[in-house]
Amino acid sequence: MNNSPWREPTTLTGQAVTLRPLQKDHGRALVAAAGDGELWNLWYTTVPAADTVAAYIDFAFAEQELGHACAIAVEFRTHWHNQASRSAIAHLGAKQDGVLRNHQQMADGSYRDTVVFSIINHEWLAVKASLTHKLHPRT
Repeated sequence: MNNSPWREPTTLTGQAVTLRPLQKDHGRALVAAAGDGELWNLWYTTVPAADTVAAYIDFAFAEQELGHACAIAVEFRTHWHNQASRSAIAHLGAKQDGVLRNHQQMADGSYRDTVVFSIINHEWLAVKASLTHKLHPRT
């Protein structure tokens, strides 16, 4: 595995939330987080359920080991029809890179258009300042 500093696991801690790198034992927590809305049943997304979460995590670690999941940008992907997620991702400060047409076949046989957003390393300071302001607006 490449020893680039971009591949070092990093925990981000704020006043309201802490983001931790994915771990092999996070399966139960992922299923619990998605369980209140049974997100794995939504037609426009693919979220692992209890019976697929282990394979999901294994795939994520395999992609990381191959160097496919770590670069100098954070990428977000969502279904074209998931307008709430598209708006939320843009509100974070990510920019839309494009749309991957017929990108993925869904469980019902339909094809998903995937909208790709990213925040690249050179944008991070401005995005961080914007997020900080949103979390702590001056009154």
